[in-house]
Amino acid sequence: MIADNLKKLLIFFKLSITNKKFSSYFFFFIVSLSFWFLTVLSKTHETTIVIPVSYYNYPNDLIAVDSLLDYIEVRVKSSGISIVTFNLFNNSQIDLNLNLANSKPKGNNTELFFNLNSNRQKISFILGPSFEILDVSPSKINLNFAKRANKYVPIDLEYDITLKQSFWFSSKISMSSNKVLIFGEQDALDLIDNISTSKLVITNLDTSCFRSVPLNIPEGIFCNSSDVFVDIKVGSYVEDNILKKVSIRNLEADYNLKLFPSNVVITLRVSKENFSLLETDFLEIFVDASRLMNQKYLEVKFEKLPNGVKIERIYPNQLEYLLIKD
Repeated sequence: MIADNLKKLLIFFKLSITNKKFSSYFFFFIVSLSFWFLTVLSKTHETTIVIPVSYYNYPNDLIAVDSLLDYIEVRVKSSGISIVTFNLFNNSQIDLNLNLANSKPKGNNTELFFNLNSNRQKISFILGPSFEILDVSPSKINLNFAKRANKYVPIDLEYDITLKQSFWFSSKISMSSNKVLIFGEQDALDLIDNISTSKLVITNLDTSCFRSVPLNIPEGIFCNSSDVFVDIKVGSYVEDNILKKVSIRNLEADYNLKLFPSNVVITLRVSKENFSLLETDFLEIFVDASRLMNQKYLEVKFEKLPNGVKIERIYPNQLEYLLIKD
């Protein structure tokens, strides 16, 4: 349909060029339309103009409870050309200094307010001398503020990270900060125990990385940071099995303890740079004989596990025993 209208307009334009009589009519039509348009613009009109409002110098000890009014409507009288020009080219806004606002108590809160009639000079300056201001709506801007409280809360990192095969976290995932300072009304802060992050999702990770993760700040709460940096260290590992004799600790004198079996198989994951550790006697495996009372099995425990080494499995991890009095 649009294509058909364009075709008709092109035909009309071609006719206006090729047909001299029609061209003359078209010329006079354009001239008449221009005079009519200029006549309309030169006349005085009444209209409503919307002017944005911005605020500055927020009180350090107060916090806005409700959303602040972001525009005012001004009823004006002016020429059509002034109105059109203002709407097309003027992007000015009225700036209100909160330090200069009037204030009064409102329950437990504080109400800041501006009487716009006393700010007509600012509005008039924005509009220009060709405008006559008839009315300003609203005539008064009321802003509800509450006493500003703050507290530190822990950051809860939400993540779903999968590693490529034969890779592991070479150290615990860390954040640039474990706590964050939040601001708001005291009643609202009392309901917040922590701030969570957006979920960090990474699949098949095989290199260490540093990521910025946004914080989920509840509505009506302000924060000294919008995100947190997360440090993720990963590396490749080697898995190996070693056979280890189980030692016995805390056995009472005059007793002997037999373990079944006396050796266990330990599956270790070791970072490649620490692979040489497997050739040393770095690990102590034992059972605690002080826990013999009313137990059928003793749990296998370990000590002296260095960094870069992880016990994946101990088999068996519980041992039968026979207690013999000498």
